[in-house]
Amino acid sequence: MKRISCLHVFILLCVIVKLINGYENFTTNSTLIHLTVSEQSGDVYLSSDAGIIYRLDSNLTQMSSISDGQYNTLLIVYESGDSLITCDTADDGACKLRDLTDLSVTESSNFIVTSSESDQTTVGFIADGNNGDDALYVASFDSGFTSYQDYVVASRKLESSELFDFTNQYGASVTALTAKTISTVSFSITYITGFSYNGYSYFLTYVSGADVIDQTTLARVCQQDKYFTSYLELPLSCSTDTTYEYAISATLSQPGSDLADGLGVSTSNWTLFIVFAEDESSTSDTCVCVFTMDDIDEGYQTILDECEAGDDDNYYSSKYIYPNALDCTDSEFDDVTVEIDSCQIGKPTTNLPHTLTTDNVLSGTTLLTHSDLTSIQVTTTQQHTIGLLGTSTGHLMKVNLIPDVSAVYSDITVDDGNPVNKDSILDITKQYIYMMTDQLVTKVSIEECNLYSTCSECIESADPNCGWCILSGECSKLSECVTDDWITYTDTVCINITSVSMDEIPQDSPPSSLTLTTTALPTDQSYTCTFSDWGVTTATVDDDEVTCPLPPINDLPDFTDEDNLDIELSLTSDTTGVDIVSSDIVIYNCSFYDQSSCISCVTTQWQCNWCVYESQCAYDTSVCTEQSIVYNEQSDDDNAGEEFCPQISDTSLGMIPVPSDEEYTFTVMGDNLPDPGLSYSYTCDVIIEGGTTSLTATWVNDSMLECGPGTLTYTDDDDDYEATLNIVWNNVFNIDNPDSVPVSVYKCDGENPDCTTCDTKSEDGYDCVWCGSSDGCMYSTSCDSPLNCTVPVITSFSPTSGPVEGGTRITVTGKDLGSDPSQISKLTVGEIDCVLNNDSHTSTEFSCNTSAAAAVSSGYITVQVDGSDGSSSQMYYYRDPIIDTLTPRLGPKAGGTEIRISGSYLDCGFERKVYISDHECTIINKTSSTNTTNVYCETSSSDELVYSYLYMEFDGAIRNSSIQFNYTENPTISSINRVNVFMSGGIDINVTGEFLDSVATPLILVSVQPSQTTNSRRKLLTQDNDSYNYTSECNTVTFSSMTCPSPDLSNQDDLSTSDISVGFVMDGVSELLDISDQGITLSIVSDPVYDKLGSAIEFEVDESASESSFDLKLTGENLNSGCTEDDVTVTVGSSVCSTTFVKETLAYFSCVVKLNDKNSTKDGYAIIVRVGFIVDSIGYVMFIPPNLLYYYIAAAAGGALIILIIIIASVCYQRQSKKTVRTLLKFQKQVDEIEMKVRDDCKKAFAELQTDVTDLKKDVSGAGIPFLDHQTYLFKVLFPNSVDHPILKGRRESVQINFDQPMLLFSQLLHKKQFILIFIRTLEEQKMFTIQDRGIVASLLMVVLQERMDYYTDIMKSMLVQLMEKSISQHREKLMLRRTETVVEKMLTNWMTFSLYGYIKNVAGQPLFTLFQAIKYQLYKGPVDVITGDARYTLSETRLLRENVEFNTCTLNVLLPNNVDKFLLQDENLAQTVVVRVLDIDSISQVKEKIMDVVFKNVPHSQRRSMDDFDIEWRSGHGGRLILHDEDLTSEVNGSWKLINTLAHYNVGDGSLIALIPSQMEYESGPSPVKLFASSKSDSMNPILQSNNDSLRRWHLVQKQNYDEEEDQANRQIKISEMYFTRLLSTKGTLEEFVKSTFQVILESQSNLVPKPVKYFFDFLDEEARKHDLYDPEIVHIWKTNSLPLRFWVNVIKNPDFIFDIHKSENVDTCLSVIAQFFLDSCSLSDHKLGKDSPTNKLLYARDVTMMKANVRQYYDNVQSQPPVSDQELFSILFEEAKKYSDEFNVMNGFLKLYDFADKYRDQISENLNEDPQARKQMLLRKFEQLLSAMESASSRSPDVLLV
Repeated sequence: MKRISCLHVFILLCVIVKLINGYENFTTNSTLIHLTVSEQSGDVYLSSDAGIIYRLDSNLTQMSSISDGQYNTLLIVYESGDSLITCDTADDGACKLRDLTDLSVTESSNFIVTSSESDQTTVGFIADGNNGDDALYVASFDSGFTSYQDYVVASRKLESSELFDFTNQYGASVTALTAKTISTVSFSITYITGFSYNGYSYFLTYVSGADVIDQTTLARVCQQDKYFTSYLELPLSCSTDTTYEYAISATLSQPGSDLADGLGVSTSNWTLFIVFAEDESSTSDTCVCVFTMDDIDEGYQTILDECEAGDDDNYYSSKYIYPNALDCTDSEFDDVTVEIDSCQIGKPTTNLPHTLTTDNVLSGTTLLTHSDLTSIQVTTTQQHTIGLLGTSTGHLMKVNLIPDVSAVYSDITVDDGNPVNKDSILDITKQYIYMMTDQLVTKVSIEECNLYSTCSECIESADPNCGWCILSGECSKLSECVTDDWITYTDTVCINITSVSMDEIPQDSPPSSLTLTTTALPTDQSYTCTFSDWGVTTATVDDDEVTCPLPPINDLPDFTDEDNLDIELSLTSDTTGVDIVSSDIVIYNCSFYDQSSCISCVTTQWQCNWCVYESQCAYDTSVCTEQSIVYNEQSDDDNAGEEFCPQISDTSLGMIPVPSDEEYTFTVMGDNLPDPGLSYSYTCDVIIEGGTTSLTATWVNDSMLECGPGTLTYTDDDDDYEATLNIVWNNVFNIDNPDSVPVSVYKCDGENPDCTTCDTKSEDGYDCVWCGSSDGCMYSTSCDSPLNCTVPVITSFSPTSGPVEGGTRITVTGKDLGSDPSQISKLTVGEIDCVLNNDSHTSTEFSCNTSAAAAVSSGYITVQVDGSDGSSSQMYYYRDPIIDTLTPRLGPKAGGTEIRISGSYLDCGFERKVYISDHECTIINKTSSTNTTNVYCETSSSDELVYSYLYMEFDGAIRNSSIQFNYTENPTISSINRVNVFMSGGIDINVTGEFLDSVATPLILVSVQPSQTTNSRRKLLTQDNDSYNYTSECNTVTFSSMTCPSPDLSNQDDLSTSDISVGFVMDGVSELLDISDQGITLSIVSDPVYDKLGSAIEFEVDESASESSFDLKLTGENLNSGCTEDDVTVTVGSSVCSTTFVKETLAYFSCVVKLNDKNSTKDGYAIIVRVGFIVDSIGYVMFIPPNLLYYYIAAAAGGALIILIIIIASVCYQRQSKKTVRTLLKFQKQVDEIEMKVRDDCKKAFAELQTDVTDLKKDVSGAGIPFLDHQTYLFKVLFPNSVDHPILKGRRESVQINFDQPMLLFSQLLHKKQFILIFIRTLEEQKMFTIQDRGIVASLLMVVLQERMDYYTDIMKSMLVQLMEKSISQHREKLMLRRTETVVEKMLTNWMTFSLYGYIKNVAGQPLFTLFQAIKYQLYKGPVDVITGDARYTLSETRLLRENVEFNTCTLNVLLPNNVDKFLLQDENLAQTVVVRVLDIDSISQVKEKIMDVVFKNVPHSQRRSMDDFDIEWRSGHGGRLILHDEDLTSEVNGSWKLINTLAHYNVGDGSLIALIPSQMEYESGPSPVKLFASSKSDSMNPILQSNNDSLRRWHLVQKQNYDEEEDQANRQIKISEMYFTRLLSTKGTLEEFVKSTFQVILESQSNLVPKPVKYFFDFLDEEARKHDLYDPEIVHIWKTNSLPLRFWVNVIKNPDFIFDIHKSENVDTCLSVIAQFFLDSCSLSDHKLGKDSPTNKLLYARDVTMMKANVRQYYDNVQSQPPVSDQELFSILFEEAKKYSDEFNVMNGFLKLYDFADKYRDQISENLNEDPQARKQMLLRKFEQLLSAMESASSRSPDVLLV
């Protein structure tokens, strides 16, 4: 297959070219209007109602297209002018000339040429004008005719100078005809087609209206007529039994000879073929008529002649063209003679009125009547005329047009259900036809001879184009046949072999040759006889007979394992080498049946015979030496057929009975058993249990053998054993046993026989009797006292009770119950009859159905067998079951609820059923009591809510309950309050949802996959062998909440590599078994480990105390990772401690212990920790009495100490009073100093605010905007954090595999809406389909559908509607689109990104880039700590430098190196010295960065040189040079701290000269450099970074440390870091104007600036809200916010590097995040309560948010009030955008990546395709399977797939 280029792949995405049923096709989403073909290039041109014009090549591959949004009324290829003529309604019918290649407008004109209405018809063509130049002839009707003249027929110039002007104009006379508005004339004109013939232009029209005759007319005007006065109209119709007057389609063609003969014309005459309908309103009844142009021209001449003769009854001027013309009776027309070729009608030379017409209708020759015809084209082949007819059902019919005998020979489905357009046209080769429907153009071959593989198929097709080429053995056109030996459909016979002299040949006696009788075989050719797999011989031809010698028989292939070999005998043409005709012959092998079977030999279809004594099968009976022969059943011999074969015959018993373990001789009956004489012998082989017992056989006569004596035995306990019997002839051959008569070896004393069974054996032919002496069944030869059977015995029966209504099936067991039902004459239960069932009766068991009882009763079962009675020892009870209660009384409609039904006698009966309304509740077998029993059943599902009574059926008897069961809504789960739980379980999980109380016993379910596990007491095995499920019963269940202890997973292996999901077992609600797709997850963490106490904790307590209070401290690991403080319970003895807190490794508890606790032991009070199911003994607490002497001493010492303190206090009081006064004065002074410092900082911040804005505007205004190219922009959004991806241009998946064909199939599937919806839905149903996968699929869809954004938009809208309906049904409509958890949400992000690129680049890009530059400028205007990243000027509290660092601004003169790349600088005139502003406390790396920003100011970041490429050198004085580094030997070291070098460190002052030099390979001195800047939040929290060479901690502006050392409180400065928050306000004020400008552009709502995609999508949201009855404005507001601001603008604000080629530092990122959050808060309708503890960034913009909220609401209102954007307008915009960037990504690799998902989930996709009705209708499953097969085939050709 020819490889499709990348360009073609893109074209396939925009408008698909596909193969359906072998035909090339082109499809669009808009309605096609016109179709035309260039007669020079063969290119196809189309126009659609969306204003799009397409240029396709002859194979319907799109070459170019253009969209101007105008409805096209005329589409004509102007070959001479190398132009395409198009006319449009939007320009009031003006026309343009377009380039035939790119379709661009080359010339245009203001002349109105066609109708301005899209629902009116226009036809046109190019022919000679009156001056001999090319002219455009146009016929067009406009229902809106005004008072001025409107031209319905005209000829127009095609010269550039007077383009589309009339070809002749003299005063008011022009080459045109007008229709004038006359109030009394009402009419409408439909133009069908137009053409040029013999110097005239013709227009086929249909005229209708109140004041005209509804009819088809053919109008004619002379091409040399300068005034169109030669205009004539001739009415046409088609008549059979019905008159057809409404023309639909027409074509002009020359006829084939068959049709020409029928019409009485020559093949050079032109004929007009017209499709007529019976009436205008329907095409259900149509016909095809033909008119010769000679007849038509004669009709025109008749009009002239009769008008000249003054006939005004039938001839007059056209009412609608010239309504006021004179009639033919005016005297001035007398004596006028007009020739047929005259073009001067209406001139003084003729004096005839012009625009003449007549009432006399010309009727054509009817060729075909058929329903639903809409179009016609005609071509000829040989003598045939082929009609190509389109239908209203989308079919193409091929018809051989012959008067009275026209026949449809082919009916092809082109576009099922869609009508074929009349513009269907032949290609330039006349070998194909282009059929056009509403949205499809198909190229169909006129001849399709290749479809017929045999001669009969070829001629039976009746295709005039095709015939059977004999010597090439194929169906082809005559021109393609190698000779004239060509059979057509008119011939009666095909070439054939009618007979073979011997087609069944015995291998042991073949003939020498075969004679073939043939038909239609050319006798003037030579042939070869080809025997497949055997050989070839030379054929001899004699008239219709061919002689073929046979090849040597020994050359046959081996077929000893078969009885025959099929050989194909073909006649091969020596001219072409082709097998032209063939027949099958058979070589058969009779020896295949040797030593096998006489019957199989003589009954075979071959002529095989059986040699009896030799046991040999042969064709040649001469090999039978004994001449005892059985002939084949087809033979006429007397001994012919299987009945003459030696064989064992059947017996009356069907077997031969032989007693087991007894020596016995038995007789075998047979037929035709040969006398063995002395040379042959018989043997009886009996095969028992796999072993063979051989017995001597004695021939009695030809029908009897005796076998034995011998003993046969078997080991089974069965009563008999059916053994296989073989009669062996001559120790080799088994005599036939056609009835498989067995030997039945039997035992009389089988399994527990009773007397009846024993008698039955005797009746069956076994020699058994019931022996009285042994009370058992024995061989008759072994019993001396046989007995007859007596009384029947009943041993048991079941069930033992049933309803009084009867109908209970009782199964009775016992013995001697009769061998046949007829032996039982009476059967009762008590006195009530029990009806015997005859279906399962044995002597030991039978069943019967009870009859109804009058009341509750009981009785014994009695049976009478052959007059003897037997009764049961147990009574049967007639019961009246009663239903008392049922539990539970409600359950979900999904079913699965287990109900316990309590009552009396509920166990009675044979068959019990439970129903709730018409829903069966399946009974579960559980134990029940004897009297009041319980029945358990499980409810089935219900499609609706049901509240109905429960009832039971007992063998058909109904018992109703007075209690109703309620089918409720299925429960739903919305959230759980746990993220982590311990492995051992028992942690209470609070669950919220709805209808939770509808389940009696809800269970929480944790599934682990695929780790191995051991048995667990809480393990619940399911059908999924790959997962292990653990459950725990929930409690405290209400409608909306319940508490579920987490399951015990302590026996589960390591869970670190396992997939864990959480769900709930809620009866039959399967949707809740796994709720991970709702985003609800649960992690299992390791159990806590509490450290054991080494010894008991001792507390001293008074002996009189009743309790003791103390704090308990416990340590351990992992104490709180899976629980909260409320989950931990500690008991000391029987007392429960209250929990103070539980941390990771430490827990505190407050305990009050009762001292008389009985649970204390000798070791003390046990400390027990309980966490869920975990119970852990930690240690003991002991309480001991105090030492009293110690307390006495302590009390005395305490009293003395108190007296001493009082004395000292009185002495110190006076001194302390004075000291307090001094301390207060000192503290007041410190407070005053702090207030002064805050005041100074605020003043300084305000001053900075006044000057910064002006400086900032000046600095950022001059920078160019380095926009990323469209590919990079789109790629960053589609595949974030991805650098290298297969869809990037130049990549491909394989260097060996050609995936073009499979991916073409995949493209076709993806352009089936139903498929793509099922495809995405199936993927999202899979548990393994992650959130990341959803984003990838959405992005890949954007890549492969980028040129079909109209289709992408349609898919996205459909999926959004589904998402809306799901959200609404779950009452989560306000949460829709908040996250990106589905494919469609990512698709929406991608759609916004693609649609708004132009708006970003042309409108919003400048303020966004200016904002970024402003933030960067403001940030680096002040100090930035290179270690921590903290900055003086920032919007983020987390990055605020909370120290007052003194700094000065320095201006450096930077000398550039001589070899700096001028291209990178982008300024050829750049001076060698630049001025850079820095800070004296900047680190050297910061200085270098600022220098690089100035040097490469207008260079995109990706093109800049790296900072590592340069060093900076300070030059001072004469020759003084020093390379500056962040660290060197001069760096200050203080203890464990090293200070980063700054300009101030080197004393580099203002105005210093710094040289930018190439980087040195090694530092001149000092250690290796270290990375200084904190790159993550974790780094900033711990800024103490270490180098590779020492353990020193680096610092730049601030040493961050913990004050653990003792410091002098008087010397420690009081620090209030919050006072530096004024810097946040300063930065906010500086950036305020830039933020405001950015938001103003984003929320611009003027009609000319609102992006049309935004307006279109917002209208879509409004419309869907109305459709779903959502009138809460807050919901739509949220939807719009989540669609545009959240999904696009926030992303753009936070990530300007997605749009611009820049570097975004972390400091800048934090500021952008604050602004983005401010914007998002402004779009929210929620009022955020702010207080002193609120985040600083929210407080910073609190007042601004309120004002911005109003702006956002106003923006949404203004967008809503804008004029709507139509689908056509939006798609045109998207198409133009896509066309600009149509070659950015490797679409083939996009398809391949998407295919990976299709292949991964192929089974699930196939299942859903098979289940979906629309998918089945479109045969999507078959197409998907074709894709899989094609892909596997392509991959198998080269299994090594390389990613390049």
